[in-house]
Amino acid sequence: MKRDFGANAPTPFADPQGDRLVLGWKAKSWDAKEAASRNPAVKLIYKNAKLTDQDSFFEALDVRTGKSLGGILVQVGSGPISFDSAFSVGDTMILAKDSVRISLFFSCRRPTEGASRRRWPKRECGE
Repeated sequence: MKRDFGANAPTPFADPQGDRLVLGWKAKSWDAKEAASRNPAVKLIYKNAKLTDQDSFFEALDVRTGKSLGGILVQVGSGPISFDSAFSVGDTMILAKDSVRISLFFSCRRPTEGASRRRWPKRECGE
């Protein structure tokens, strides 16, 4: 599957196991909105969120087919470039920041999860 990106190319994150690719955009960009629209549940959360310049949108892709496996809106940090790594396993997106802080976000496959909260459930893990 071929995808063209506009002026706001995503920040790519390689999966350590090689099965997935995670792309991260500034959440206010047109490309992030387009990526969010691929999944009805993600689109609903994205539509209802009050976005700031620091928010990010991450999308997991199957590297063999290019098919979107899900996405998350992350309302922490300073854009996707502020994360050291991002990868996904099942319905979970794992983001690492400054090699110490690790955040778990749960992908939006079920419309009821997170939709009423407008943010994904998050756990911060220490050292």
